[in-house]
Amino acid sequence: MGAYMTLKRIGLVLLIAAVAGMLFVASGLEKKEKPELIGTLRCEAGEYEVAVLQDGIKLYDSAGELKAQYKPGDMEGVIVSCCISDIDGDSDEELLVIEGDGKEFYGNKLVMLSYDNGLIKSYEREFEELNPWKVQTCDVDGDQRREIALGVYKEAAFHPVMAKRPFLYHWDKGDIVPVWRGSRLSRPFDDYIFFDIDADKKDEIISIERLQEGNALINAYKWAGFGFESIAESMPYEDILTLVTEHNEKESLLVQVREGGQQRWIELEKAGEGLVEKK
Repeated sequence: MGAYMTLKRIGLVLLIAAVAGMLFVASGLEKKEKPELIGTLRCEAGEYEVAVLQDGIKLYDSAGELKAQYKPGDMEGVIVSCCISDIDGDSDEELLVIEGDGKEFYGNKLVMLSYDNGLIKSYEREFEELNPWKVQTCDVDGDQRREIALGVYKEAAFHPVMAKRPFLYHWDKGDIVPVWRGSRLSRPFDDYIFFDIDADKKDEIISIERLQEGNALINAYKWAGFGFESIAESMPYEDILTLVTEHNEKESLLVQVREGGQQRWIELEKAGEGLVEKK
């Protein structure tokens, strides 16, 4: 999201969005459920743009032709979250997908898909007890091995209320193995991503957190070997709507904030123990 694109790729993305959007509207579903283009899947067979819809995933080639599609296993299943990553280190990227029944904002299943003349399911695991709502990959310790990060919605032993929590796993011998299943962050959070905020080749958690007064700030957490420690915070804003990374000459952290009823995008960088707006 927010990635730098050539003019050719911008045209391709717009074409895919238009085609997928028309197909989606034709199916009778609302416009608010139109496709999200999450990036490019790279594998031995080629490169494919990935469009995620509520009821499935579509892959398009460089000419905008539909090459593969995937539907959740259950009749009324939905795609809750999806990301692209080479999680097993074989140089072919996979799709990591959270599926659900559409009744809640979270799902109940993690699926891995690879491309081989179609999208093939290579892994599946039920997670009904975790209520996962987001899947990402990251490298928090700098070992060049991707971890799987699940955003879950559950109670914890030392915090027995339903809340969003970040869990971390390794991919090992064809299955996911827990690395860290923390109880919570410093404050209740709306969303989080992973980003190397201090340029040490290790990803940090970057979260949108809520203050008691109802406003919000951005908090950055570094992996400390046994958990995550806060290393920098932004000033509070009236509201924070979303955060993304942008890839241009270097990676940047962009945040959409609201102040005085007006929305604007800012770029944040680490300065000492603070996250400040880049001028």
